[in-house]
Amino acid sequence: MSAGWRPTQAELLEASARTAAAIANSSLALADVQHAAELEEILYSQLEPGPCDRPADRPPLESKIDFTPEIEAEAAELEAVP
Repeated sequence: MSAGWRPTQAELLEASARTAAAIANSSLALADVQHAAELEEILYSQLEPGPCDRPADRPPLESKIDFTPEIEAEAAELEAVP
């Protein structure tokens, strides 16, 4: 996780209150409730990322694993097929 912006306690409480209000409002569509909950989750994930949260740093563009032997073995097998 990067050392960037972190939500304040007031922002977290406000997001939780918005989600609770959306749940309590029977006139809202389920999508509206889900949207409020997702916004709340985004804030909380800045403090404690879960297993499904995207990493803050981008993955490397190139693999650091050398697959050359496996690729050459597959190429040799394909060339051997009549």
